[in-house]
Amino acid sequence: MGNGVYLKEGNTIPTGTILGLYLGEIMPYDDEAVRGSRYVYQLFSKDRPHRWNDVAIDAAVHGNWTRFVNSHCEPNVRATVEMVGGVLFVTFTAARELEGGGQLFVSYGPGYFWGENGEGTCECGWKEGKHLPPSFNGSE
Repeated sequence: MGNGVYLKEGNTIPTGTILGLYLGEIMPYDDEAVRGSRYVYQLFSKDRPHRWNDVAIDAAVHGNWTRFVNSHCEPNVRATVEMVGGVLFVTFTAARELEGGGQLFVSYGPGYFWGENGEGTCECGWKEGKHLPPSFNGSE
């Protein structure tokens, strides 16, 4: 796991507070540059599972701090795909009250961790050893 993003000591953020937008270059998901990037968010929606699956946001060059939020199987940040005025956004929102000094986590989802042999590769500490996230906990 990388260094991640931490909430400054002494701060508390209430549940539901918008923390920021996942920013970057919108590209076709099957683009080779996207597949090789470390900071890709594939647009996916539980309500419309096939609507945006071919589009991704690559934050490698034009991203902001949200690209450094690490994954965890019990995330405290919810990533939501929204469309406002015909523009797609990925909003990072506090999934529960956040206490100062704690690390922010979002779920990258099981697809991110699917290994070549079908084994899980997440090592967030939710379970001992490598595993797959149980679901899209916190990601929509």
